[in-house]
Amino acid sequence: MSEKAQLIDKRHTKQCSICMLIDSQDKKMEWHVWKDGYYEEKDSYICNNCLEDIKEIRKKCHQKVDNPAHELFKDYMPWFVKDIPGLMADFLKGRA
Repeated sequence: MSEKAQLIDKRHTKQCSICMLIDSQDKKMEWHVWKDGYYEEKDSYICNNCLEDIKEIRKKCHQKVDNPAHELFKDYMPWFVKDIPGLMADFLKGRA
């Protein structure tokens, strides 16, 4: 066995640090640098969808601090709850 492993070229330049979307999957996605590296290849990115979701969570947190008993939070469900197994049940249990 004298075969050697071969390196496959990387087919993407950006990957979302939150949802792991890569730029070759969605060519129209807008990307945002959230952490600068020493080199451009070492920068960390998030996609525009995750950025907007983070802004929405931040807005809800500010509203919750300003008015914790507001009706807005009665049926609020974070977007990421359905992606993590078992978290939906725990989240609903915490409301009761």
